[in-house]
Amino acid sequence: MMREVQALGWSVRHHRLADGFPFPDEAGRQHADAVLGALPDGALTLVDGLALGVLPEAAGRHADRLRLVGLVHHPLAAETGLSEAQRSFLVTSEVDALAATRHIIVTSPFTATALAGYGVTPDRVTTILPGTDAAPPARGSAEGDGGPELALLSVGSLTPRKGHDVLLTALARLVDRDWHLTLAGGARDAETAGQIENIIRHKALSSRVTLRGEVDQATLNHLYNRVDL
Repeated sequence: MMREVQALGWSVRHHRLADGFPFPDEAGRQHADAVLGALPDGALTLVDGLALGVLPEAAGRHADRLRLVGLVHHPLAAETGLSEAQRSFLVTSEVDALAATRHIIVTSPFTATALAGYGVTPDRVTTILPGTDAAPPARGSAEGDGGPELALLSVGSLTPRKGHDVLLTALARLVDRDWHLTLAGGARDAETAGQIENIIRHKALSSRVTLRGEVDQATLNHLYNRVDL
């Protein structure tokens, strides 16, 4: 989005918030509030829903001064692995945060419909479906410099809803086959990342699974080009 609107001549500045969202510590909340507070009056401000949904106080404080727009991939309470207390907190928090926005961008019709339950009227929502850039077919592991094993790749943040635990448990039953799995994705959810590491150790998969963490686009392109599945 930043690249495309910049190509249209817009001036865009990216402000990185602290890790830990959607359950930031107090320092993370204060940093986010300071970022919003430093923006000039009237600034069109797009805030990712992962952070916005748990910043109702900061959003409300700057709602009249800034033109706040939320970017919501899915309601935070729809995340898997949450307790009922966490789910209830996230619903209340996101309702208040979204009420402070001028408009909301969602990435699917499903999310647009879901936000009706958060007090968001359809006229305040625009659905923009994610796009992809065409890429040449992957060459596969035969073109790489690794061993003869089947190269597997999973791309996605280490969060409960991605199901890395399911993938690892399934692959642990196939240790008689020759394969290697690479997991590429940020570990912003420290608890889930720790659980994944424990599964890898417990199932003796350390030599078969590589955790790459969050990677840049060039590295991701290289991984895709050297993967079989």
